[in-house]
Amino acid sequence: MQSSINKVERDTAANRTFVKQLELIEHPDKNEILLDAIDDFLCSESERTRLTLRGDLDREDLSEMDEACKERWKEAFRRKRASLRMEISEVEMAELAFEIYDSTISGYISTLRGFATNSYLTKGTFH
Repeated sequence: MQSSINKVERDTAANRTFVKQLELIEHPDKNEILLDAIDDFLCSESERTRLTLRGDLDREDLSEMDEACKERWKEAFRRKRASLRMEISEVEMAELAFEIYDSTISGYISTLRGFATNSYLTKGTFH
């Protein structure tokens, strides 16, 4: 699916809030992480539109998946927040941001109507 994404689409998506937030993370592969996140978002948006237009999904289905992903993020954030010290450096905060992002998306596949989704559909939903 990602092979159909062009530079213009990526450049447009690069201005979205989730990209600006991910730019703050500290990781040696940050550029690849950003590109993967943009591609997942674009593929997810395309797939959501396609499945909705075909009548395979409706707004309620997508809202349920969105809520499940939001709960996944909350759980990851709460686990990391519990280990925070009162004062934390900007570098430590950037590393922590990556840990939260990574623990949110890694290995998690959401479901729609009881069926597992594609990984890009799940990951793109977080954005």
